[in-house]
Amino acid sequence: MFEWNDEVLDIREHYPLLDLPEVVKNNEDLKQDYFNKQDPPYVLTTTFLLTLKDKQQIAIEVKLSADLQKKSVLERLEIQRRYWEAKGVNWWGVMTQKEIPTVTVKNIEWIHQSLDTYEERGLTREKLQHYSEVMINKFSTCNHSIRKVTSDFDKENDIEVGTGLYIFKYLLASKRIRVNMNEPIDIAKSNPDISIIEWGERYASNQ
Repeated sequence: MFEWNDEVLDIREHYPLLDLPEVVKNNEDLKQDYFNKQDPPYVLTTTFLLTLKDKQQIAIEVKLSADLQKKSVLERLEIQRRYWEAKGVNWWGVMTQKEIPTVTVKNIEWIHQSLDTYEERGLTREKLQHYSEVMINKFSTCNHSIRKVTSDFDKENDIEVGTGLYIFKYLLASKRIRVNMNEPIDIAKSNPDISIIEWGERYASNQ
């Protein structure tokens, strides 16, 4: 989901708070295991540290909503809150499964791997780009379902069944075309709402 977001420039996972004892000075009321020097050290991590295009940073801890009832979890969250506040990070917060847009995430999962698996389908980079342009032209001039367009594409080009659908996924993942990612992608629906993204729009979104 974060990789899909054009505003996210860098993603660090399970970011270790190695300088926690030096940063959080006000810690007398907190569990001291994280602040006492020991070998090996007791290292606390934050699930995600995101850097945005405007250089702002966002720290996010991911937890199951049920875990937020546990005293030990709440204490670790408070330690993280104080750490990121002392670090001057623009925003720190907790995300649970309740905040994850399930349909959007499932759509992203469905298309995500298409970005770097074209060689596994026997395609060169040049062939991928050629097929992509052909597919874009097809979607811009017909109202058939995604399933029919991609199936006809396979037959017309005498290529392995499923290649056309892969190209469709690639175009979505690379944001050459656009659909409503907040709704389930229905490949059998006639006259699907697909937008062709012009080069200028893609360039602007990447700046």
